[in-house]
Amino acid sequence: NHYHHLYGISAIVIRNIPKTEHINKKKIKISNEGKKVILYQGSVNIGRGIELMIDTMPLLNEYLFVVIGDGDILQQLREKVTNLSLHNMVKFLGKKTPEELKELTPNATIGISLEEDLGLNYRYALPNKIFDYLHANVPVIVANLPEMRGLIKKHPIGEILSERTPKTLAKTIINMTNNSYEKDLKTAKKELNWSKEEEKLISIFSKLDK
Repeated sequence: NHYHHLYGISAIVIRNIPKTEHINKKKIKISNEGKKVILYQGSVNIGRGIELMIDTMPLLNEYLFVVIGDGDILQQLREKVTNLSLHNMVKFLGKKTPEELKELTPNATIGISLEEDLGLNYRYALPNKIFDYLHANVPVIVANLPEMRGLIKKHPIGEILSERTPKTLAKTIINMTNNSYEKDLKTAKKELNWSKEEEKLISIFSKLDK
């Protein structure tokens, strides 16, 4: 809609959604056995809500926050964890291959996608990690931004963070842990998968031949 307003272009959106496939749930190779895992996977850059999640961890003694990925603020986040003495509550696993992620992601209790509204690129974001969580049967807590909010309202596979404060985030996570999203995750995967998205892509190419 934004491109149409600016340039008169009728754009078609193809979402980056995984194929439906069997997930092998293997043990995540971290310490702190028995803790519930909150997972962030993706680029470790500013505005992704990772800092907020770290600030929230003192309120979540039964949880472990795991960050998979690399980026511009990784060292800054490591220092923040050190300064807050949260070594036993936050783990950085670094970069992982897609195959490794398929083994790690399903072990999470909750996935996060808490991007800030730092510009149009973030405001209209629908990160592919949300769909990675979905296909690993992991409910997600998302930022209150248009596309993420719309997805969760249509497919209740998690919750929308109503207020970006540690107290609200901690409360939302605890409430999510006490709820079951299994049925909604299973239903959503039937619609939100690559076989559905590729139909749109094939349709575009087929019209180019005419």
